[in-house]
Amino acid sequence: MTMLLLFFFFFGLTFVVPEDVEGAADSARYARELRDLHSNPLTFEQFKSYLYSDETNKVDIYQPFVTWMISLFTNNPKWLFACFALVFGYFYLKNLKIIIEEIEGKYHFLLILMLILFALTNPIWNINGVRMWTAAQVFLFGILLFYVKGQRIGFLWATLSLVIHFSFLFPLSILILYQFVPKNTWALFFIFLGTFLVNELNMEFIRNFSESLPSVFKSRVNVYTHEHIIESFKDISANQYSLHVILARKSYSYLILFLLAFIFMQREKLKNQNVSSLCLIFLNLALYFKSWANLAALLPFGGRFMLIADSLTSISIIFYFAKGESYPRIGKILYFLVPIILFTIVFKIREGADYFGFLTILGNPVVALFVEDNVPFIEFVKVVF
Repeated sequence: MTMLLLFFFFFGLTFVVPEDVEGAADSARYARELRDLHSNPLTFEQFKSYLYSDETNKVDIYQPFVTWMISLFTNNPKWLFACFALVFGYFYLKNLKIIIEEIEGKYHFLLILMLILFALTNPIWNINGVRMWTAAQVFLFGILLFYVKGQRIGFLWATLSLVIHFSFLFPLSILILYQFVPKNTWALFFIFLGTFLVNELNMEFIRNFSESLPSVFKSRVNVYTHEHIIESFKDISANQYSLHVILARKSYSYLILFLLAFIFMQREKLKNQNVSSLCLIFLNLALYFKSWANLAALLPFGGRFMLIADSLTSISIIFYFAKGESYPRIGKILYFLVPIILFTIVFKIREGADYFGFLTILGNPVVALFVEDNVPFIEFVKVVF
């Protein structure tokens, strides 16, 4: 784990920030913020005023605090993203470790593929949007501690995701609500299917609710619910993505749908299995979170919460295959999904190629400190092919 964590630190040092394209990535904004804070240093008292103000709209603590701390020493984004990668990587590896410990060494082809798919659901290059995706890792860490390890402190970790991204008030609220919901898999499955039929969400209700929030929070909620934002989001979704991107995302969505349906149909065979009881626990969690995520996806940027439900689905399948030798015949049905899984894995790595370069692959930490390489690896691939 230590070596992988050091690699993630190195990945942050060599992280490619696409600053030449205005608004192309959150990371470009974080890099500019670092330089601005270094040029105009803030005292700790001034920094406290910098948070939760109407002028800055800063409602999270983690990213602004780390950026401010690094700005006291340097304006080089390398160090900022190295710190981001270190924190992200810590929780990323913790989550993988908890899952792998439950597998007990019973690996086979489909299980390995699902582990890779899970690892790429929220990969290290997501430090590009460090607030949202680090919060997702911390939130998932809390869920795994609570449901796999039986540690109540998991809820505290899930709550700490709010410090990283305020929007995690939504998944945290539905996680708390889940404690009082009957764990009826039939009901959860059909509610999940029903949310696919929902094609309209009452935006006026959300806006009315936002009026009761403090002004700094209200401005952020309005960003996601204003009519022109919604329309522009639809236009971007319709026009920005090429056919292979749309195909990859649709195929991944239907892959998750099929996996959930498959585990649902196998639930009776899983009831008396030791490790597979975790499979049922995470099936219920996945169905529940997927239902809420389907509704949230009707809002601009609400689809980001799909990642949590997709992670829970992958975990359920992994725990299913951890006892795969108990029902090999039915498990072989999933082999026809291998091309879709492989396509999804390749596509996710392709997405990451926008954020690492040759220095990440062939360099070392010493070279990374003195050499600037801000050319994404995908640019070299495009030249070759």
